[in-house]
Amino acid sequence: MNMRNIFAIILAAFVVASVVYLVAHESGEMERGESDGPAPGGSGAAGDPSAAEPADVVIAYYFHGDKRCRTCLAIEAYTKEAIESGFGDRIESGELELRIVNVDEPQNEHFIEDYGLTTKSVIIAEFRGGTEQRWKNLDKIWEYVGDKEVFLDYVRGETEEYIGGGPE
Repeated sequence: MNMRNIFAIILAAFVVASVVYLVAHESGEMERGESDGPAPGGSGAAGDPSAAEPADVVIAYYFHGDKRCRTCLAIEAYTKEAIESGFGDRIESGELELRIVNVDEPQNEHFIEDYGLTTKSVIIAEFRGGTEQRWKNLDKIWEYVGDKEVFLDYVRGETEEYIGGGPE
């Protein structure tokens, strides 16, 4: 075996090992469902999304499952950014909450039926007197996730309709 053949074998082994590593790494990232931690909000924030709803509040939910891809994580990050940067004073006052909810957890499975969820979703829901008055599935998030600014504007605009008065 000459030096050229040995080099070709070593190079091929390196390429195969790199591909195996990348596939394993990507698969592990999706299964872990990494998150930035609890969402801001009152007593029913990310840790306990089924908590009793406050009397008068608008809740922006991001619903996900255990398995999460990069796009799903981007949707969560963009949703958090849109709500937190656009409505900080309303979050502080308790008028608006952001809740990140894993619907694969048994206590959260009811949301699938409650909102007719078929995939990762952002839902804006208005509660008055402790009763849900209306809600909307922001179904264009999948269409807009490739353009962050359009996504942020869309989520802020839809949220604005529910809380009135517009973002900060």
